[in-house]
Amino acid sequence: MEDTKDILLINEEIARKFADIAARFPSTTSVQSLFETLLNGLEEEFGIPYMWITVIDDPPGNILYRKLLESECLEGRLHVIERPAFMELTGESHIPILINHDLKPYFRLMPVARKYLLRSLAVAPIVIEDKVIGSMNYGDVSETRYHEELGVTLLGTMMDSASIHLARLLREQERE
Repeated sequence: MEDTKDILLINEEIARKFADIAARFPSTTSVQSLFETLLNGLEEEFGIPYMWITVIDDPPGNILYRKLLESECLEGRLHVIERPAFMELTGESHIPILINHDLKPYFRLMPVARKYLLRSLAVAPIVIEDKVIGSMNYGDVSETRYHEELGVTLLGTMMDSASIHLARLLREQERE
């Protein structure tokens, strides 16, 4: 019984942290500031050592990539990949995936200039108008940080919120 109570408290704390990060999204004024807020928030709240963004090389992804290139904070944290290679790894799902074995194929998601010694990985899709255009990627040297038995609902909810704000910001920046 005590274990269940501990798990609930841990999940409540995780949910609060994700909600705190998502609560910052409405105040972002650009695509760059949205992703800087996301990366900085995750680093502060969860101490994630390795984070980067993979963008699919097609029109919606290319627009995102060009916007993100303007951010000094994201320098070296961006990677472009062809859609077939991305889909081979993640499929069309909007649900984050967690991997802690056979990571070698997922190294294709990493920025060329940076190679991380990872033993577990979370890949959270970035979605615009119901189309996956890339992913936020979170890596760790610990094999137990991300694994298939963990739930992804809270991460998915936060990424859904980020995607909604991303779509809003892209529309606003198109009008300018």
